[in-house]
Amino acid sequence: MKFSELSDRAKEHAMYKYSEFMAELNDWWEYLHEDLLNDLSENYGIDDVKVEFSLAYVQGDHVTFIIDNERLSDKLMQQAGYGSVKEFAEKLATKFGVNEDDVPELVDELLDNSSIYGKVGMVNPDGLTVRLEGLYDTIVDLAEDDVDRDLVYEQIDQLDGAVNETLYDKAKEFYRQLRDTWEAETTEEAVEEAAEANGWEYDEDGDMI
Repeated sequence: MKFSELSDRAKEHAMYKYSEFMAELNDWWEYLHEDLLNDLSENYGIDDVKVEFSLAYVQGDHVTFIIDNERLSDKLMQQAGYGSVKEFAEKLATKFGVNEDDVPELVDELLDNSSIYGKVGMVNPDGLTVRLEGLYDTIVDLAEDDVDRDLVYEQIDQLDGAVNETLYDKAKEFYRQLRDTWEAETTEEAVEEAAEANGWEYDEDGDMI
């Protein structure tokens, strides 16, 4: 019999089996994953991101980005609310008494001698670390007077936290897209439409024949 002819209980069973089937496929989420990777590359300056996720059809929901990137990107800085790397370097220079002519050295440290690595996402992420050891030393070396070293670390920690929060928000956004797409793909109407399009037939219990 057709899906539309099943009892409510049989339809529920058929929908459950369809959900199991969909969970094994890439079709429903592959384009979202591709869009995410393109977005992270084009708008955040991050490539080679590994993305892991699961939804409610398996035990425990999560989305995690695993990142090992050699450079802190200008675009990621902008997304984290710091404007450009140069703007951030200029603020550091002003704050810690670094000569304006030495700002390019701070920029180099931020862009070329930094890295981001670790995990960020939902469900107990380990957290990213923005590695900026050279920036601390450069500020201390270039400052015309002694600087409050704890304050330098504080500035670096704030940047680290902002990057984490920015990518955590991106992980939540991706999770919402996955969840909404999954829910739309597994409604009764969606299952019936798929059954009709593929000519599926069922027994009275809702198992596909």
